[in-house]
Amino acid sequence: MTAVAFIVFSAAAAACTSVPAASSKETGDMDILNNTMQYIRQHHADAAPFIAGNIAFTQTAASDKRKIGYNSVEYSGGGWMVTVGHAATAVIVEEISASYNNGKIVWTGRSQDGVISEDSYNYTQ
Repeated sequence: MTAVAFIVFSAAAAACTSVPAASSKETGDMDILNNTMQYIRQHHADAAPFIAGNIAFTQTAASDKRKIGYNSVEYSGGGWMVTVGHAATAVIVEEISASYNNGKIVWTGRSQDGVISEDSYNYTQ
């Protein structure tokens, strides 16, 4: 049986700053998805129109290519595909990859203690 999680990004949440991630994995991923969409929207005006309104994310897959000590989960919604992964270490740093419309927008970054940081961003018109 496959578990399905529905996670919603609210445009109203975009007005606040980052929120520390919760302890449960599902709630933690919801916070990471919301904070990531908020970050992209605030820092990349060209991507903002693709994040308007609410995005209902659905968990689409857990990684088939599991590495020892590393876990990742894939979510999709509103044309976005977001992967959240982390290594089993004392300090949890979530690695995030978000793409829109099959690579029209590709963003990579990290979340640590609820704070989002960007590694790269590419927008192809």
